[in-house]
Amino acid sequence: MKEIMTNQKLLKMKSSIQSIHHAVQLIAFFSNSYLPHESDDSHTNFKWNPIEDRFMSQTVNMPGAPNISIDCNNLKVYFNLHDKEAYQIDLSKIKRKEELNEQINIGLNAINLDLSKYKEELHYELPSYIDLDTTDFKIDKASASHFAYLQNKAYEIIGIFQKQYESASSLKIWPHHFDHSTDIPFKNSDGEIDKIISIGLGIPDQYVDEPYFYVSHWLQEGRTQISETEKLPFGKWHSDGWLAAVFPHAELHTLEQENHIEVLYDFFAQAIAQSKRLISAS
Repeated sequence: MKEIMTNQKLLKMKSSIQSIHHAVQLIAFFSNSYLPHESDDSHTNFKWNPIEDRFMSQTVNMPGAPNISIDCNNLKVYFNLHDKEAYQIDLSKIKRKEELNEQINIGLNAINLDLSKYKEELHYELPSYIDLDTTDFKIDKASASHFAYLQNKAYEIIGIFQKQYESASSLKIWPHHFDHSTDIPFKNSDGEIDKIISIGLGIPDQYVDEPYFYVSHWLQEGRTQISETEKLPFGKWHSDGWLAAVFPHAELHTLEQENHIEVLYDFFAQAIAQSKRLISAS
C-alpha cells in the first residue's frame, strides 16, 4: 500500500520523535548509574527489540539481569527482571517531575537495584528541544507507530549489511544522536583503523528535517568530494556540511510498502559501494 506523507504528518512525526528522544534519556540515566563506564560512552548504547517495538537497555551484571525498556508506540517504561516485567510507568500519565522520580524509584526497587546509585548524569549535550525538568511526553500515536516501523526496517536492513562485514560493530542506538546504526571500520597496512563507513537510520537534524536512512564515511586523512559521487537509485548524496548518502522517510513512503526492504537494500548496497570506492581513492 502506497502512502503519501503530508507536511502535517511529517511535523507530527518530528514532534513525536522529539518526545521519544526525551524518554530514552531514562535509559541513558539507567545505564550511567548501573553499568561499568566505557571511555566512549558506549555503555549508554541501547538496542531495538523488533518483536515488541521497544528500546532496550543493556542488562546489569547481577542475578536476574535487570534492565529497562521503553515501548516506542506508547512510551511505557518497563522494569525487567528475569526476562519478566516487574513494574511499568506510563509516561503519558506523569504530570510532575517529582512523580516521575517516585515512579522510577519504585521500578528500580522492583528489579533489586540500589536506589542511591541512580543519578541523572549525562556526558553529552542534548538538543534544545529536550528539557529534562519537564514531563511533557506527548506523542501522536500514528506517528510513533510509523517511527517504530522505521526502526524495524532499520533493524532488518542494517542487520543484513552488518553481517556481511566481519569487522562491523553490533547494531546500536546512541542516546544523544538517537541514530540506529553500525560502523564498518577498515584498517591500513599498519593494522590501524583509518577509514570507517557508517550506515544507519537518523532522526530529523540540522542536515535532514525528517527521519532518514544514511551511509556516511570518515577518513583519518584526506576527504572526498560530492563531485566524485554518482546518482543513487533512491535517495541522494547530501553535501551541505556533511557528505553522506541519504534516503528521506517521505521519499520511502511514496513507494509501495511491500517493496521497502528491496528498495532500502538497493540504496544501501549502492551507497556503500560508492563509499568504499571514495575512501579507497583518497
